[in-house]
Amino acid sequence: MLFRSGEKLAIVGPSGSGKSTILKILAGLILPTKGELRIFGEKQTYLRLDQNNPPDVRLVFQNPALLGSLTIEENVGFLLKRNKNLSKKLIHEIVCECLAEVGLFNVENKLPNELSGGMQKRVSFARALITDQTDRKSTRLNSSHRCISYAVFCL
Repeated sequence: MLFRSGEKLAIVGPSGSGKSTILKILAGLILPTKGELRIFGEKQTYLRLDQNNPPDVRLVFQNPALLGSLTIEENVGFLLKRNKNLSKKLIHEIVCECLAEVGLFNVENKLPNELSGGMQKRVSFARALITDQTDRKSTRLNSSHRCISYAVFCL
């Protein structure tokens, strides 16, 4: 398969046909048993966790997988807070921008159980959009990227 910018893809098929396997390979969680995977032209020969600078591939699973004891802001900004030396104010701004990208406003102080199932799903998309880059203009995703995320990972 070859993906081009702006393309949309839906992976469908009966149980056991390999849909989850394809997503796991794309995420670098497993390696293909035949053929090869190239991301941004780079052949992937190691699992994502074994790479020093892995390609930026993000997945959203069917279950939103939100931590119930954390606020929405803490769920979305978890890795920024844990792995980066960013101010609380900057993390808050980045989180609110990502929430806005998925149509959620003024929910950052709520707990996951205070949101509907659909809103929780959008929070998981916002978490996938999060970035640690401080150059905001380069971090915004255009609508075609969002469509790809929804088409591939909402099935």
